Amino acid sequence: MHQESNDKFMKYLRIGILIWVLIANAILHWAKFEYGWLIFIGNIFLFTLPGDDLKEKLATVTFGGLVGIVLTYVLLIGIMALTPVLGEFLGFMIPLAIGMFILIICHPKAPMFLNNVGFAYLVCCTMNVEKFAANFTTYLLTFIIGGLIFNIGCLLMVKPCMKLAARPTAKEA
Repeated sequence: MHQESNDKFMKYLRIGILIWVLIANAILHWAKFEYGWLIFIGNIFLFTLPGDDLKEKLATVTFGGLVGIVLTYVLLIGIMALTPVLGEFLGFMIPLAIGMFILIICHPKAPMFLNNVGFAYLVCCTMNVEKFAANFTTYLLTFIIGGLIFNIGCLLMVKPCMKLAARPTAKEA
């Protein structure tokens, strides 16, 4: 695909994703579902990740978010186990150091899994630790099922947007 077609494709895809985001948010708002942010936060990264392979970017966002959510839960278990033994400071810092080591230092070994998306989910999930811990299954299932539905919707837009981008404009005809 040459640059002009790629620019047109991305314009149509962005419009499609905008409409899809608005529809999904309207449904979640109407249903008063408070965990919708779990579905969308990773997609903020979708357009900032390098490369042109949309499927690879979606996989990176999905796997990174999943690692971030699960790692947050594991860190909380570690903190709860170590704090009574080592005290508040070390009980917190040791699991945090291990989690950050995994995300930051091990990143080059598995960038599709250990990335900024995972870090973002870790940070967001710890904003209300009590709620996260009490609703871990809801967080995880919302991310997996909601993210799958949303991302499939994004992928289903690719072919129609490519066809629209390939159509000649009035100037070209």
